[in-house]
Amino acid sequence: MATLKSALAGTPAGVYPATLIDVEEAQNQFGQRLSWLFELDNGDTLKRTTSPFVDKPKTKAREIIAALLKRDLSQEELQAGFDTDILKGRRCHVVVKVEANQSGKVYSNIDSAIEGD
Repeated sequence: MATLKSALAGTPAGVYPATLIDVEEAQNQFGQRLSWLFELDNGDTLKRTTSPFVDKPKTKAREIIAALLKRDLSQEELQAGFDTDILKGRRCHVVVKVEANQSGKVYSNIDSAIEGD
C-alpha cells in the first residue's frame, strides 16, 4: 500500500503521468463512492473519489476506466459489471488542479484522467 501524502497544495497544477495503486469502496454523505488512489511519477500520491456508476459515458468513474484501459467499456462489461481490480498497476495521465475548499484551505485534487503512456 502506498503512503499517503497531504493533498494540501502539495502537487502543483498540471498533467502528470500516474499509476493506479488501488480502488476502494467507501460510503459518505453522497452515498456509495469509489476512491481511486494514484501514485504520480514524481512520487506524490493523490486520491479521486467518484460515484461507482458507469452507465453514462460522461461519469468520472467511466472516464478513469477508459483512460486506464485506453478504450471505453464494452457493452458486455457494462452489462456484466466491471471488476476494478484489473486496473491496478495500469497507467494514465491525471490532470491536477489546485483549489480552495469552503474554509479556504488549498488542496491539490485530481480533476480528470486522460490516456497516457
